[in-house]
Amino acid sequence: MTHATTRAFHPRALTPKEHSFTRRLIEHTNVSKEEKKKYLDQLETATVVRMCDCGCASIDLAIAGVASEPGAPLHPIGDFIAKDKQFGVFVFSKRDTLAGVEIYGLANLDLPSEFPDPAELVGIKEADQPPEPMRAKGQPGSS
Repeated sequence: MTHATTRAFHPRALTPKEHSFTRRLIEHTNVSKEEKKKYLDQLETATVVRMCDCGCASIDLAIAGVASEPGAPLHPIGDFIAKDKQFGVFVFSKRDTLAGVEIYGLANLDLPSEFPDPAELVGIKEADQPPEPMRAKGQPGSS
């Protein structure tokens, strides 16, 4: 899977909402415990380098000041859909480095210009299993 390379360069710090949203996505991925730790550690030095030109909340990240190659293949490490099934969100890496968060449409509606409340997302596991809701740590049913 490749990623759009025409996004304008807009370097800035992550907002608190972007940081906490991305953290929640990483915490609910199906990667190994070691990979989660690696991506969570990388998030602490992440900055936004590009935002989507369509106005949605999608962002590309630089880790410790180093942005991924625009043409490098991306690897979704966690994929989620809105409970109303209008859009999906995935957090992705490039070459084993946290690289961004992408919102994509599942219906003919405008995509959110801000990240949604993580409680409104469900994880995509396997096609034959119903998705499980994302819960904050400490809530019943959370790990």
